[in-house]
This record gives sequence, C-alpha cells and structure tokens, in this order.
Amino acid sequence: MSIDVLLSSFRVGIVLVDSRYDILEINFAARRQLGIHGTALGQDLVHLAQSVPHRPLLEAIDAAFRGESPAPIEVAIEPMPEDEPSYIQISCHGPRPDVEPGKTDAALIVVEDVTEAVRRRKQVEQIISREAQLQAELAAARTERERAEQRFAAEREQLRRENEALAAALSRLETTRGQDQTAIQRLAEQNRQLLRANEELAAAHEQLRGMNEELMVSTEEAQAAMEEVETLNEEFQATNEELETVNEELQATIEELNTTNADLESRSREIQELAAPIEAERARLSATLRSMADALLVVDGAGRPVVMNDAYQAMFGAGRLTVNDDKGRPVLYQDTPEQRAARGERFQMEFTAPGPGGAMRHFEATGHPIGGGDAAAKDAVERGVIVIRDITERSIRKLQDRFMAMASHELRTPLVPLRGYLDMLVSLLPADGDPRLQRFASLARGQTERLDRLVGDLVSATRIQSGKFELKLANVELAPLVAHAAESAQAFAPTPKIHLDLPSVAKDRMVVKGDPARLEQVLMNLLSNAFRHADGTPRIDLRLRHAGGAAEIDVEDEGPGIPAADLPHVFSSFYQIERPRDASSGGMGLGLFICREIVKAHGGQIFVRSAEGKGATFTIRLPLTSNRDVHD
Repeated sequence: MSIDVLLSSFRVGIVLVDSRYDILEINFAARRQLGIHGTALGQDLVHLAQSVPHRPLLEAIDAAFRGESPAPIEVAIEPMPEDEPSYIQISCHGPRPDVEPGKTDAALIVVEDVTEAVRRRKQVEQIISREAQLQAELAAARTERERAEQRFAAEREQLRRENEALAAALSRLETTRGQDQTAIQRLAEQNRQLLRANEELAAAHEQLRGMNEELMVSTEEAQAAMEEVETLNEEFQATNEELETVNEELQATIEELNTTNADLESRSREIQELAAPIEAERARLSATLRSMADALLVVDGAGRPVVMNDAYQAMFGAGRLTVNDDKGRPVLYQDTPEQRAARGERFQMEFTAPGPGGAMRHFEATGHPIGGGDAAAKDAVERGVIVIRDITERSIRKLQDRFMAMASHELRTPLVPLRGYLDMLVSLLPADGDPRLQRFASLARGQTERLDRLVGDLVSATRIQSGKFELKLANVELAPLVAHAAESAQAFAPTPKIHLDLPSVAKDRMVVKGDPARLEQVLMNLLSNAFRHADGTPRIDLRLRHAGGAAEIDVEDEGPGIPAADLPHVFSSFYQIERPRDASSGGMGLGLFICREIVKAHGGQIFVRSAEGKGATFTIRLPLTSNRDVHD
C-alpha cells in the first residue's frame, strides 16, 4: 500500500515536514482543517496555514526536531457569518530516538478537530463559573438574611413596649368615653323622637291640602266628562247609522268580488292549461338545441345574434362569424350568413372559417326566415335562423376520392405501353450481351409490375370508398384456393419457404360463398407482406382449419413483428409502420385496408396477433356454407 493511500485512510490530519518547514506529505483531512488548497507538496507549511499562529507553530516544530515533546497547539478557526467557530489541535512529534541521526529528517504533525471537546470544555467551565457565582450570591443572601433577622428582632421588641404603653392609655380613655357616650345617646334619642313627630305633622298637613285640591279638580273633570259623554253619544248614533249604510254597500261589494274571484280562478285554470303545452314545447326545443351537433344561430333584422346553441359557441365562440370562401378570402359583408338571414332569405352556402384549434375548417350554412315575409315578420325580433354543419371531413373525403380516381387513371394509362416496351427490350437484348443490361431490364420490368399493383390497390380502395366495389360470388372451396395462392407466392421468391398446413380434402371439405379472385388477392397480399417483412427467416406458415361454423386461414411469419402502438391502425387506409429499411420496399398503406374490406364484404373478419420481435400472425375468418347450399 502506498503512503498516499495510507495517509488518506486516516480521519485525522497528517502532515510530514522537513527542518525547513516544507511539506513532504499531507492528507486530505489536514488540507481541509488547515484551509490549504491544492497539493501543497514542497511549500512552506507555516505560510500556507493562515489560520494557525506562526510563532507557536514554528516553536513547536523546532522543539519536535530537538527531540522535545511540545504541548499541543489549540487554534480557533474563524467561522462563516451566523456559524459557530471550530477548533483544531496541532501536535508535533519529532523523529524517534532509535532512528539513526540524519537518516530521517522529518517531523510528524497531527491535526485533530477538537471542536466538540473544546465546546464541551467551555460548557463545563461556564457551568463551574456559574455555580461559583451562585454560591457567592447564596452566601451574600444568607448574610443579609441574618442581618435582617437581627434588625427585625430589635424593632419587634421596641414595638412590643410601645404597644403596652398604648394599651394602658387606651384603657383609661375608654372608661371616660363610655360615660360621655351614655349621656349623648339619651339626648340624641329625644331629639330624634321630636323630629319624627314634627315630620309626621307636616306630612299630614300636606296630605290634607292635596286631597282638597284633587277633590276640586275631580269635580270639574266629572262635569266636563258628562258633557263629552253626551256629545259622544250623539256622534255614536250618527256613526251607527253610517255603519249600517256602509255595511249594506260592503255586502254588495263582497258579492261582486266573489263573482269576480270565481271568474279569475276559471281563467287562471284556462291559462295554466294553455301554458303547459307551451312550456313542454319550450323544454323540448331547449333540449333539442342543446343536443344538436350542428351549430344553430337566430339573428334579428340587423344580423345580431339573438339565440345560439352550445354547438355554435363551441365552434365559433360568442362573437360574429369569420366567413371566408373556399380559397380563404373574406366574403362580402352583405353575403355573410347573418346578413342574408337578417334579410329573410332562404339560402344554402359553403364557407371556410378558423376552427377551435385555429385550423381552417369547411362549413355548410342553411338559412330560413322566421314567420314568412309579411310586415309583422319583418318587425319581429327574431328575423332568421341559420343551421351550420362542419363538412370538413366530407370535403377532404371528396378531394381524396377525386385524387385517387384521377391518379389511378393517369398512372394506369402509361403503364400498358411501358410494359410492352420493356418486354420488347428484353426480347431484343442479345443473349451474349452485357449481363447488366438484362438485370436492369428485369429490374425495370419488376418495378412496372409493382407500380401496376399499387395502381390496382388505388383502384380497389377508390371503389371501396365510393361504394362501387362488387363481388362475383360463387361457391369456393378453400383448400385448393389456399394451395394455389401458396404456389403462386412461392414462385416470386424462393425463400423463405411456405409451410402449408391443409386438412384432408376427403374428410373435411370447406366451402364459402365468395369471389375467388378477391379471396386469392387477400392471401397474396398477406403472403407478399410476410415475404417482405420476414426476409431472411426460415419459413412462413400458411394454415387452414375449421373453427365452428367458420373457416380460419392463418398467415404466420417469423419477422420483426408489429409494435403494440401500431396494432390498432394496421388496417387503416394509407397507414404504414415505420421501419429502418429502404423506403422502396414499402407500398402506400392500402394493402391491409383492402384485405379488411374484401373480408368484410364476404361477411368475415380479419385480425392480427403480434409482439415486437416475435413475428406476426394474420387470421382470416370466413363463414362456411352448408352442404345444402353447396349442392344448390
């Protein structure tokens, strides 16, 4: 083990210096504790260790070289702001006495982190200092308490003597006061009795005078009351006559109100019966507007929105329509759907507008006036209704169908003469000529056949999507059909080998109602895909078997398989799986789409099972015909 590895294994700092204080060896712990950066070998330790006082360090190293044992140096490291200081202890050790002089000229310096020890020592010192301070304070308190007790005893004795003298004086004073108090109480009692008698006499006098005044006032009030009673009696008689008249009028009014109330109740019931169908119709209309997938807008005579449904707000928001023609140019203001509906026109127009995501969408607007064209309808708040339908997908499908029909026609036109010219070219090439010419001509012939197949796929896809795809149905026996497809596919490529698994024809004859050419097209498409994607594998399995009342055909290869993310889309039109291969080996992504549509037209199913790296298995399931149907 090298000395560097040995020193780095110590947790304490280790430094070896020579007599000139230059560093011979130093480990990582010593650099960290002394604040030394870099290797520092060959440099002066005293100047590098800025945090250690120079003079004590020099004296300790010199004493170590003299063979002495200097006392350790304890150094406080200044902390960062808001941190506590740390402490290190530096011990210097000179060469051992048993080593030959001059053979080892180095001193060992041990640097230890004694922060915790110093902190504990200072805590102990603080505790001892505090304890001594408390002892001194306790002794002073005891002395003060003794002095206070002495003062309290002297004062208590003096107070006792003064209290005895005061008690004697009070005793004498009480005797004299008792005699005087008795005489004073007798005089006070007599005085109180005289005062009570005088007060009673004055109260009786006042009471008599008040009663006299009250009697006089009561007499006057009784006379006035008698006069008022007579007046009120006369008024009451007149009022009674008026009340009888009012009562008769009130009876007549109540009878009229009862009659009116009965009429109102009858009319209220009629209004409720008339309002119920209107409310139900309004609820149905509201539910219809909310459930409509098409946008609906009702405008007034100025073209301002009056009513709009949820679909309109989702498509265009709450503002006005942004109407462009099919080339993205703005439509004239008077030709917008709102203005045409405001004028009460019946119309149907197509336009484009930005959709919710900002992409250009195609729409069809149909407008109708509300209430006809009479004067009352022109003055109505609701002038016209517009129904807007998103026809973007329909427009795209129209363009796609038009393009596919045009492309298939335009591509097929030059293919026939091109193939004839290539056949003529191959026949005219000399047999002993340049072999590359033969190869190039064969490659060109193969590419024209591939292009012919692609055009055929375009034509089939166009017919399928336009609904013009027709089948020439007949009773088809599957075993010979599958065997012929395998033989035809094997003729195109010698490898991989097609392993055919058919049931015994004599025992198990499977017949379907179908178009033999189209069914063979499906098998050839699946086999060509297997050849293309499983090139270099030993075999392709082609199996035919019974599955209840149906027949199942499996095409299984051992190729790279299909990623799980692509499995749901393999039968979609124009869908291709991205593979790290030459793009010329692929098609347009129509083959599996055509296969699915042909199988569906036969009342069957096609599905795929695959795992990436484990090949793929395509299965066709077709319903079998009964023996009676076959004979018929």
